[in-house]
Amino acid sequence: MVRSGHSTVVCGSGSDTSDLLEALAESATNQSQGGSDHKYTDNRLAEVQIPLRDGSSAPAVLAPVVVKEEVAAWIWTTGSVTDLTPLGQRAIEHAAIVMALELLSARSATEVAWHRSGEILAGLLNNQGPLPSSVLAQAESLGHDLSQPHAVIVAQHDWRRTHGIQIKLAATVAHLREVSRPQPVVGVYQDHVVALWPLGREAFESARHVAEEIRRTLTDGEPNSASSLSVLAGPVSDPTRYPEAFSIARGAAELARLRGLSGQTLLVSDLGMAGLFLQVPDTLRLHSYCEEILGPLRRHDTSRGTELVRTLSVLVRNNLDARMTADELSAHTSTILQRRRLIEEILGCELTNVAAMTHISTALQLDEVLAATRV
Repeated sequence: MVRSGHSTVVCGSGSDTSDLLEALAESATNQSQGGSDHKYTDNRLAEVQIPLRDGSSAPAVLAPVVVKEEVAAWIWTTGSVTDLTPLGQRAIEHAAIVMALELLSARSATEVAWHRSGEILAGLLNNQGPLPSSVLAQAESLGHDLSQPHAVIVAQHDWRRTHGIQIKLAATVAHLREVSRPQPVVGVYQDHVVALWPLGREAFESARHVAEEIRRTLTDGEPNSASSLSVLAGPVSDPTRYPEAFSIARGAAELARLRGLSGQTLLVSDLGMAGLFLQVPDTLRLHSYCEEILGPLRRHDTSRGTELVRTLSVLVRNNLDARMTADELSAHTSTILQRRRLIEEILGCELTNVAAMTHISTALQLDEVLAATRV
């Protein structure tokens, strides 16, 4: 049995050993995910006990597959180290060496593909005019057809945790990709993991599970980490529209982060009206509208050192509930009520007025969008 970071492969199973192999597979999976207390500092074979269904245990032999001083996989086999002949031990150790060479070769190929994908993404997403034919030619030579509909997936990633991420993403993509489809483009652009995923005849939302798997791969078992968010934009069929789709998805990811969202995969439309605002190319008009509504409060905050804009935002989010707003802002309820009266005085309207509240709520969402797109 071989256990790597992505899958378990069982060789030579028989009907009379199915329970033992099942227990072996479970132990291998737990060990690979960090669930084992066994630690190894060299390449020697080791022996462990694996629990069986009937409450007993059985011995198993582990052989680490080491690539560049890192354990990249494990070979598990039933039995005891003492039961192995010298020839049997050398055979397992030799198998680990051969597998290490194969994994090293695969890693080298993955690193080259990762670099080339990054070049393609840079050529596509950093382009402001007509797309150079060399970019499309490079993409086509690597099996990409960017003229077909693609979903644009943008995932935030904590780059302090980069160890082995290329290999893990490559394994995830290989697992998800259908043979009949063109190759997806997966790489890094502006500190985000970006995937241009071909849709084929599938609906746009079908790519949500792909984005979710990419997000899970990046978090690597830490669902509450800063990288635990991915966003889909598109679909895109015109190669010149990829920069716009990336900008929208990146803005949506930042907006979701500012709202405190994490541990999920979003479509831009999941952000409601704010998602629609993200797709408006003329941000100057959005800024003008936002300033017209919130400008008086912002100037008061600047000159007096108050927090009226923030208070208004939390009030609106809490349906004007002063007590909930006070709890969130760590202030007294009476203070929030005083701020509300001052806000109404400065804006010249009551917050209970439906028409006024519509304008204010829209301006607050625009303010969030503009903050997200400035990143």
